[in-house]
Amino acid sequence: MNDRELLRIARFYAESFLEIAREPLPDIADCLAGIVGEEDDIGLLTAATLYTPVIHLMPSEDFIAKTYGKDVFNLLMETTYDPGLNLARRHRAIKARVRDMDARTKILQLAVLRGYAPLELSLMRSAGINARDYVQSLESVAASLRDTCPALYDQFLEDLDNVAL
Repeated sequence: MNDRELLRIARFYAESFLEIAREPLPDIADCLAGIVGEEDDIGLLTAATLYTPVIHLMPSEDFIAKTYGKDVFNLLMETTYDPGLNLARRHRAIKARVRDMDARTKILQLAVLRGYAPLELSLMRSAGINARDYVQSLESVAASLRDTCPALYDQFLEDLDNVAL
């Protein structure tokens, strides 16, 4: 299969998952719209497409690598974290790894932050949790990634302002 066919399969997989999810979940590929296209980096776009289903369904690492290839597998492994980590620990883990990330991984990580921030803020608010510390931590993590893709960083800030406290 060629890369475009794999992206098509990834989109079907992600759309199917997002349709049946019990709660609205972000499509990380949407966060890259206008920034990364198929002609730019199809591997990055495929990883972004698969991100949400992968973290919620947790398919085997072997399945991801065999089906989508090592490039997509490596991008996903560099940007997914133990779901048992609370948000503060996850942010610290990201910041600790930023200097070792390549540009593509940083772009995917920033897209993930952009996609999940509104959902996480909404969940915190509905639980009556003050999100100020979370927002400050999130802004700090995003700032550490901004130089790789300033346009995506600006969109992240705009989205965050739209859901800000």
